[in-house]
Amino acid sequence: MRHVSASQYLIHQYALKPSRLAISSVHRYFGTRRSGSLDSLDSLLQGCARVQQCEQVHAKFIVSGSNSSAFLASRLVSTYARFGRLSDAQMAFDSQSQLDCFSNQILWNSILRASVSGERYENALNLYARMRKFGNLGDGYTFPLVIRACRQLGGNGRKSSRLSQVVHCHAIEAGFHSHLQVSNELIAMYAKLGRMVDARKVFEGMGVRTTLSWNMMVSGYSFNCDCVAALDIFRRMESEGLEPNLVTWTSLLSSHARSGLSLETLKLFTLMRKKGIGVNAEALAVILSVCPDLGAFHTGKAIHCHVIKDGFEDYSFVKHSLISLYGKSGNVIEAQILFEKIENKNTVSWNALITSYADAGLCDEAFEVFSQEGRRVFERIEGKDMISWNSIIKGHGMHGLGVEALQMFDRMITSGHRPDGITFIAILSACSHAGLVSQGRLLFDKMVSKYRIEPRMEHYACTVDLLGRSGLLEEASEVVKNMPMEPNSCVLGALLNSCRMHKNTAFAENVASRMFGLVSESSWSYTLMSNIYAGSGKWEDSARERVSARSKGLKKAVGQSWIEVKKKVCKFVAGDCLEEKDSDEIFQVLKGLTIQMEDISDDDDIMFGKSMKLKY
Repeated sequence: MRHVSASQYLIHQYALKPSRLAISSVHRYFGTRRSGSLDSLDSLLQGCARVQQCEQVHAKFIVSGSNSSAFLASRLVSTYARFGRLSDAQMAFDSQSQLDCFSNQILWNSILRASVSGERYENALNLYARMRKFGNLGDGYTFPLVIRACRQLGGNGRKSSRLSQVVHCHAIEAGFHSHLQVSNELIAMYAKLGRMVDARKVFEGMGVRTTLSWNMMVSGYSFNCDCVAALDIFRRMESEGLEPNLVTWTSLLSSHARSGLSLETLKLFTLMRKKGIGVNAEALAVILSVCPDLGAFHTGKAIHCHVIKDGFEDYSFVKHSLISLYGKSGNVIEAQILFEKIENKNTVSWNALITSYADAGLCDEAFEVFSQEGRRVFERIEGKDMISWNSIIKGHGMHGLGVEALQMFDRMITSGHRPDGITFIAILSACSHAGLVSQGRLLFDKMVSKYRIEPRMEHYACTVDLLGRSGLLEEASEVVKNMPMEPNSCVLGALLNSCRMHKNTAFAENVASRMFGLVSESSWSYTLMSNIYAGSGKWEDSARERVSARSKGLKKAVGQSWIEVKKKVCKFVAGDCLEEKDSDEIFQVLKGLTIQMEDISDDDDIMFGKSMKLKY
């Protein structure tokens, strides 16, 4: 007892402050005894500050015969994993000579934890299968690890989906499916697989739910772009007396942003700040991403100030959102400066810059970047993903370079990438702007028949615009009639705008009658119809449409312009009277420009003297 007590004290001191003297003293102690107590050996392992010390202790265990202990083997595995030596951890596990060691659940949990923490998810699942062959069914620590491995491999399609069901069944059979950590991991796994119905079943079956459980549900719905369900869970969480935290709010913001509800996202962020909730880099990146959609560039700049103030400017994903913000606002110089500040540029970084040039309408500059770098800007992106290809196709299409967009599309296919729904929106839009009708028709058919992509509203809108721009109004109308869902204002608006382009008033009236019946009708549809009548000389009908819009309380968004002169931003509002001392001079210049435009314009659509009375 006296010797054991001395050794434990010595090991304890080593664990507190490892030193060469302490470890050598322990080695001398083990040299005089066959083995020490498990507690002593455990303390010694936990005290290893360097992997070399772990190796020395491991060697001493083998010499002393202590390596036959499953408990110590599990400690060795955990210690090696702590230093990132997963191969050594696996070796320590496999070197167990006693078969009864493999019936020890703690040992299996140690190697599973090492594999999962080291991101060797397939190895973890193989170990799990091997564990079950030894008769181990797992416990409350096993299943969270295995389920997490399934979640991380969730991108592997049906195989992952089947495997997740098998593991879930195993957890039920073993009686651990109702454990809090197991349930939370199941929710996260099903959310990653897009199976929110199953995630909801697990959630509703939980006896105890923590804030983490609620957050996982909100995050799951956010990941799957179901902002309605995410908001429902959020409100239910509040009604049950739990206070949503920063993670909850960030997930809710993300769900609305992913669903294209930019204004609602900004409103939620304002409410979040009013409630005194702090911000993190993720929340700021989400808000920055929706500002361009709202034209809220001043708000975006204010958020940029918060980014700097709160110390989030070094986060690459925040910089990516800022690059996109400044690019879409036309300030590509600032976007370029932010891009240059990113130390480790990755695929997303290059995508953000390329898209910024494209969104700012600087297609020539975007291509100049390509030409100056010998197309290395695009080519240097390692492992080009769909975002890369979609961005470059979109960039060509936005500026009428349909042929080049098709070439990039073909190259993407050749490289082994399978186009997704976003790809076809970009390429169909490119065909529309370039008047490539036959190619557009073929691509729409391929999307459905070859790639099995179900057309969304955006695809139909692009196709209708493609046909309508080319004067094929009857064919465009047939596309609308054959849609499996009710067309929205985007689809009908594309058809109505085509009627305006080709001055087909009769056709336009039929389309407008459908648009005016939509719940989401807006003033622009009445304005467009009014302009169609005006273009045909039907002034009474034109006036009637405008009166009808006003009687329904529909208001046209006021046209506004900003210009920066000598570091001062001047704002102009349509129909407004300026009080500035230079207003008379400004309007004199405007009148002069208007006269010049009337003189040089041969387009009947521009009839300043007839259809639009400028107010001075």
